[in-house]
Amino acid sequence: MRSGLGKLTGLFQRSLGDLLPRPRGGAFLALDIGSSCVKLVETDGGPGNIRVTAAGIAPLPPTAVQNNLIQDPSIVASTIRELVRQTGAKSTEVITAVPGPAVMIKKLHLRAEDEANLENHVMLEAGNAIPESLDNVTIDYQIANYTESGEIEVVLVAVKKDILNSYTSVIRDAGLNPQIVDVDYFALENMFELNYSIDEGQVVGLVNIGARYCSINILRGGRSSFTGDIPVGGAEFTDVLMRNLGVPSRIVTGYQGGDLNTVDNYWIIRQSDAHAWAEVWQEGVGWMRVDPTGAVSPGRVGQFQRLVPQPGLFAGAIGTLSPTLAQNVRAAWEAVNNGWNQWVLNYTQSRQLNLLKSIGFQAPSLEDLAYVLLYLLVGASLAGAGWALWERSQHDPWLRLLAQARARLAKAGLMVPETAPPRQMAAQAEARFGPAAQAVRDWLLKLEAQRYAETSPASLAALRSEFRRLNWPAPSPER
Repeated sequence: MRSGLGKLTGLFQRSLGDLLPRPRGGAFLALDIGSSCVKLVETDGGPGNIRVTAAGIAPLPPTAVQNNLIQDPSIVASTIRELVRQTGAKSTEVITAVPGPAVMIKKLHLRAEDEANLENHVMLEAGNAIPESLDNVTIDYQIANYTESGEIEVVLVAVKKDILNSYTSVIRDAGLNPQIVDVDYFALENMFELNYSIDEGQVVGLVNIGARYCSINILRGGRSSFTGDIPVGGAEFTDVLMRNLGVPSRIVTGYQGGDLNTVDNYWIIRQSDAHAWAEVWQEGVGWMRVDPTGAVSPGRVGQFQRLVPQPGLFAGAIGTLSPTLAQNVRAAWEAVNNGWNQWVLNYTQSRQLNLLKSIGFQAPSLEDLAYVLLYLLVGASLAGAGWALWERSQHDPWLRLLAQARARLAKAGLMVPETAPPRQMAAQAEARFGPAAQAVRDWLLKLEAQRYAETSPASLAALRSEFRRLNWPAPSPER
């Protein structure tokens, strides 16, 4: 499907062989990205002479494609890339399809005279028929029929751009080139037309059974008259088939595989390990797994091989330097994240009581827990006070005493720069307060002598004691 407005390329009247200009001698890839697996077919040759050169299927985790949108592009791109490698497919030109429920399909009836300016009329009708802003969708159309009453029957198809881009982007990420994006309803019709002749009076029902849904396209007179999906797929069919045969069965969803993190010895289960399968009951054995994944990818079932996404730029660069470095870094980070979850987010009351048991409490209660928390709080407070005293003791006591004198002068209204020495402070105090500052002046000069004179008239302890007894000047206005 091309971006913008234009004719649907061969959705109704032409076979698959007519869809694509013949790149590289005519080969192209058909990719079906479903909810449970990716199917690939490579074909070569022109109309009437198409031959299959490669084919394969690879499973996807249930979370990879949800709500008609590719939710995990890295996993899907990695799966496509690995499938191309395994099948030996050579072409890079891709035809694919989006799920029918993701597409809005409307039939328009226009006057025959509108055909000369059909594109404008279709765009006008699309604005009324599609419950979305036209800026958010990709639109195509196809003339389906000319009625006897002189009208043109046009099929209008629109798909949200984010859905379309999720499919085309993942194909490009896999190193391939998306050429045509079809709708799975109409792709099913094309396959039928390629293999069977169509009677104009015949009604034909086409059903594509998927893992979770069945797509239906009803053809009347060789043209699609009804399309739709029902939420029933292969797993349900296996279950019903077994029950009708008298065999107890059930559908199981869960996780398959996982990695043991050697840093903290916890198992890591990812979204890509999610899986669904059917089980049947066998007398004397119990529940037996009936999983088609084992047929298409035995390693995923027997050896629990994980779907590995394509590494990004950073991880790829690290992997080039050391193949195990990125894995070790990720394991360390996941261990830290798990520790946070276990000891912070999930640190419940029962785990707190278990901790008390481990330190000697036989039958810990909430009262014991409260006492422990209180002791911890008191201990932390004492430790903080001790740290503050120790840090204070590391400062120069002479400078600390000088700072106290500066603070007392500031309280009296004399602001002294922090860089001023005692002699300058004494001069400023005498100039500001006069005789009232005589004792302070003498004390400051003795403090200076205690640090810088060859013989000090007083010790620092004596000066500290005298500091407490000094009569500091009262606040007064500046002279």
